[in-house]
Amino acid sequence: MGTATILDIVGAILIGGILIVSLHTVNQNVLTNIYYYNSDIVNQGNLVSVVDFIERDIKRLGYSSNPALLPTSAQSILTADTSRIKFVGDLDNNDVLDTVTYYLGPLSDLQVTPNPRDRILYRRIDPGGMISANPGVTEFSLLFFDALSDTLPLPLPASQTGRIAAIQISVRVESATSVEEEYALAFWRQIRVSARNLKNR
Repeated sequence: MGTATILDIVGAILIGGILIVSLHTVNQNVLTNIYYYNSDIVNQGNLVSVVDFIERDIKRLGYSSNPALLPTSAQSILTADTSRIKFVGDLDNNDVLDTVTYYLGPLSDLQVTPNPRDRILYRRIDPGGMISANPGVTEFSLLFFDALSDTLPLPLPASQTGRIAAIQISVRVESATSVEEEYALAFWRQIRVSARNLKNR
């Protein structure tokens, strides 16, 4: 066997090895992208679910179909903080005022997921104590504004909640698992929601 033949064999092995490594890299990239985009789609769906609840509930803030039950502006929002809001409204249009609370749970509630930042956004409705939970939320932040669009200091004392004229709501969700240590995320912000029922009556 000549030197040229040995060089041809070595060259073929090297080229074949490079092709195999290249194909493996392309395959890994395709699988990573598929997994990441699937996580992103799930995240978008989770965010839409959370936002639907929030927007629907906020529209009912301070509302009642029965004029005799209408809460005053000061009675409409009971708690206003950076990641907690508690308010009154007739969610079901049944002449019963519901008390709705949104709050972000502690990190310890989702220790089973690899994501160190994800939490549960709780939604509690009283009477009845019905609680629904949306996992994977890494941010639920609130800002409150008065009629002059000035930011109100938080936490706002219960005696001052009647000053609220608008609310800014921010929500971020992240996937429970990462792809190459990156978590898929989706973000939504509603700037200055101005509920009709917050106006002074």
